[in-house]
Amino acid sequence: MALTVPEKKFSAIPTAEKVRLLAGLLYEKQGREIIALDLSRQPTPTEAAILVSATSARHAKALADAVLDKCRDENIEYLGMEGYKGGLWILMDLNDLLIHIFQGEGRSLFNLEGLWAGAGRLDTGIADESSGRPDDGDFGDEDE
Repeated sequence: MALTVPEKKFSAIPTAEKVRLLAGLLYEKQGREIIALDLSRQPTPTEAAILVSATSARHAKALADAVLDKCRDENIEYLGMEGYKGGLWILMDLNDLLIHIFQGEGRSLFNLEGLWAGAGRLDTGIADESSGRPDDGDFGDEDE
């Protein structure tokens, strides 16, 4: 009897490649101040995190929806999400990668960059991650 290897349920895409893929998607969807942190040496149960700012609750939800669609299309493991309803801080768990989508003052209030100050940065493939984007329009619902 021959031993068969079961087919993998999810894509075996390396974390660094997943970071570049999803950071690029967030950038395309007008995410701002996108950074990726290497958490592999931090006391966390994950390898990396992407932090991104949204301009409104609707924009934050649209970013989360885009990530979910990409996970489905690329067969990337998705474990869960918190904060979608309010949109102030959406946390997405992709097993080896966490995505934090912040709206308004939430990013500075929770200061994850400070919490993980010892973490190195990962290459997102985005030309100029630090400058954010020019204020070239809004999504029209900052009050949400």
